[in-house]
Amino acid sequence: MLFWTVIFFTISLVFLVREPFKEMTIKAGELYIQKAQGEITEKEYNEKALKSISWAFLILPLFLGEMIYLIYAIKIDPIIYPSVILLAYMIINMVCNKTKKNELNTEEDIQKYRMNLYKGKTLRSIIYNLICCGYFGYMFYILVFWK
Repeated sequence: MLFWTVIFFTISLVFLVREPFKEMTIKAGELYIQKAQGEITEKEYNEKALKSISWAFLILPLFLGEMIYLIYAIKIDPIIYPSVILLAYMIINMVCNKTKKNELNTEEDIQKYRMNLYKGKTLRSIIYNLICCGYFGYMFYILVFWK
C-alpha cells in the first residue's frame, strides 16, 4: 500500500506541474479538425487517431488502480472520510463528465474548438491535483507514522 501511495502521489505531482498528455491531445484534436474540413478521409483519420490517442490506454489502468487503492484505503484510513469523499468525487466525476460531440461546420466553430484545444490547465484540474497530493501525503503519513 505504501508503494502505491508513493506512485499515486508522484503522478498527482506530475499532473499538477505539467500536462504530460497535452501534445497527444492536441494532435488528436488537429486530426479531428482535418477530418471535419475534408482534408483526410475517414479511414486515414481512424488510423492516425488510434496512434495519437494511445495515451488513453495508460490513463484507464491508472484510473482503475486509483479506484481500487481508494477502496482498500477506506479499510486503513482511521478517519475514513477523506478516502470516501475522494472516491465519491472520482465516481461522480466519471459519471457526469460527458464529452460532447463537436460540430465543426463553420470556421468560427473550428476556431472555438482550436482555442479550447490549446488552452492550459483548468482551475478544476489544478484543485483536483492539489487535493490528490494532499490526500496521498496524508495516506503516506498514516501508513508510515500512525501505526
